[in-house]
Amino acid sequence: MRTAATPIISLVAEHGAAIVGHILFTPVTLADSSQLLMGLAPVAVTHALQNQGAGAALISAGLEQCRRAGVVAVFVLGHAEYYPRFGFVPSVLHGISCEYAVPPENFMCLALSANLIVPDHACVRYHTEFARI
Repeated sequence: MRTAATPIISLVAEHGAAIVGHILFTPVTLADSSQLLMGLAPVAVTHALQNQGAGAALISAGLEQCRRAGVVAVFVLGHAEYYPRFGFVPSVLHGISCEYAVPPENFMCLALSANLIVPDHACVRYHTEFARI
C-alpha cells in the first residue's frame, strides 16, 4: 500500500521507544471527482494500551494532517459508536455509498471542507491494493 497509493498519511504512536499504534490514510475516489479524498484504514493500537487515548490521538493528528494537505473529505468503515466523536456521520447523509456491501451506519464521512462535491449516485472506491488484503 505504501508504494502503490499516493499521497498517503501514515503516523505512529510511541510509548517509550516502542511503536504502539499506527494509522494510515490513503486516497479514495468518488465517481468522476478530482477532489482529494482519503480513506482512514487501518488504525491500530497494541492491545495493552487500548482505551487509553492513543487511537483517538492518532485519529485527531491524522485528520489535522489531512486538513493541512487539502483533503476535502475522509471516509471510514468502522464502529458507528466510535467515529462520530471525531465528526464522522453516515455517508448516506451526503448521498454517498461504499463499494463494499456494508451497513450504512458503519460507512462514514467527515467533510473537512465546504467544497465537497457529491455527484449523483456517488460511490467511494478504495485503492485497488485494498482488494489484495
